Amino acid sequence: MAAKLPAMVCRSPISDQPLPAGASLRRAEPSTDIGAFRTVIREGFASGHDEIAAVETVFSLPAALDAPDTVAVIASIDGHDAAAAMVDVIEGMGYVGWVGTLPAFRRRGLGELVSRAATNAAFELGADIVALEASAMGLPLYTKMGYETVGIDRIWLPPG
Repeated sequence: MAAKLPAMVCRSPISDQPLPAGASLRRAEPSTDIGAFRTVIREGFASGHDEIAAVETVFSLPAALDAPDTVAVIASIDGHDAAAAMVDVIEGMGYVGWVGTLPAFRRRGLGELVSRAATNAAFELGADIVALEASAMGLPLYTKMGYETVGIDRIWLPPG
């Protein structure tokens, strides 16, 4: 079975918006925030055993967040880490991924907050353009933010 995900790009930084009520935003510090980042992504992004195992593997060590052209961000509500995203810049192109919000904190603007911060961090790192693959839930949000759909990526998923 193949999942079809819109491939989207953003061509310029996104204007800042006011923080949601009670929210704060920080760039993740690899050595101290790897656990918080992993937890938010595991519970707010991953669905199913295989994705959870991938999150646990990829984010098992601080090195996952500690590359010169990588920025991870975490949004908190009243001190509780609730949303996260990261971006990698490779040869002038930013790739936003691992965007997740804990279910109890959805519909408060946190997904937009971390996505905007990751996108803008890519431009700060020298990206000429920023790309991502949108989920059905994320597509309207990314479109509103200024991303445009440039194609459809097909990703093979194992049966079951």
